[in-house]
Amino acid sequence: MLIGHYSAALAAKSLKPKLPLWQLFIAAQLVDIFWAILVFSNIELMHIDPSLKSNPLDLYYMPFTHSLLATAVWTIVSLLCVWLAFKQRYGHALLLAAVVGSHWFLDFLVHRPDLLLYGDIKVGLALWNTPLLALSVELALFTLAAVWLRQTLKKSELKYTGAFTTFFIAMAIFLIANYFVPMPTDQTMVLASALAIYALLPALAYWLEIHRYKNANGELVAN
Repeated sequence: MLIGHYSAALAAKSLKPKLPLWQLFIAAQLVDIFWAILVFSNIELMHIDPSLKSNPLDLYYMPFTHSLLATAVWTIVSLLCVWLAFKQRYGHALLLAAVVGSHWFLDFLVHRPDLLLYGDIKVGLALWNTPLLALSVELALFTLAAVWLRQTLKKSELKYTGAFTTFFIAMAIFLIANYFVPMPTDQTMVLASALAIYALLPALAYWLEIHRYKNANGELVAN
């Protein structure tokens, strides 16, 4: 799952509009950021199988990032770290941690049975094997969350400009392309590309959020 993970970030921002979107974007993909680092380090393992539909990644060993137990650990550690950094913002920490924890459950929808549940039991609904269905689920999650966020912000003093709408549409187009453009067959290229995306999207969200909010009078303001 790619932008489907960001649906959790948008939903969290709908619940707490003042929560920075760039932080939520990092939280949404924090598990995959560490997954890429651990695969680079040969601590977790994968290989690329071009015969697999939609997503050619055979993710056969990733107990430290994509097991249910690891998800609980990542969530608790995130909660504690953010709470310690922002001591008066328990709600801030709780929502960010919830977005981190959502990663496993959203992956469950599309992953083949490679998500460790407990013992040797691995699960996953394998929607990736039906690309159009997987794409539809991701787009639906992301679109619903984006619409919810837009409606929430309409009721607040801060409203998105057209730049945010363009940003979200571009993310949706990128997702569609990701399902139909062949993935690189070089593992290093796949991991480097993933890390670049995980860095670029929060950076864009940060820039947009700082410079592209407007108040009820139509004036641009910082969040």
